[in-house]
Amino acid sequence: MQPLCSANCLSMVLLIVCVTLALNVYNMRHANKSMAEQYTSSNSEYVDAKTTLTKCEHDLKSQETVLGEVKVAVDAAKKTNSDLQKNLDTCQSELEKSKAEKEKAEQEKAEKDKADKLEKEKAQAEDKKDEKAEDKKEEKAGDKKEEKAEDKQGEKADEKKEEKAEDKKEEKAKDKKEESVTKAA
Repeated sequence: MQPLCSANCLSMVLLIVCVTLALNVYNMRHANKSMAEQYTSSNSEYVDAKTTLTKCEHDLKSQETVLGEVKVAVDAAKKTNSDLQKNLDTCQSELEKSKAEKEKAEQEKAEKDKADKLEKEKAQAEDKKDEKAEDKKEEKAGDKKEEKAEDKQGEKADEKKEEKAEDKKEEKAKDKKEESVTKAA
């Protein structure tokens, strides 16, 4: 019988093992090459990502700084706006008050003008009545002068009384005007 491990058998086994090892080495090198390429590409992606991250962090810091400045500016603008709104409200209320006072003054002035006009008309009417009464008295006085010389002295006294009465009426009219002016004011 032949030995179990003959040289041919052993050679074949060694050949199969060598071929298997060669295939394993080839597969390992091929896998190593693809892994090296993946590692290189992932490393370059990592560097790019890190660069982008650094840039983004820098941009974020600058944007946060700008945002802080904008917030401060907005707060200042809001404060200024509220101050201006308060001033506007104050001015509007003062304007409304002054308009109301102006309207009230115009109404009082109109009432005063009406009262003065009525007083003037009354005074003119009284003056016309007084003039008519004087004319009638003068006519009567002229007739009496012709009739009697003694009546002249009496008429002169009457005229003086009338003049005094007219002066009193004029003083009363002036007093009424002054009172109405003081009441209107």
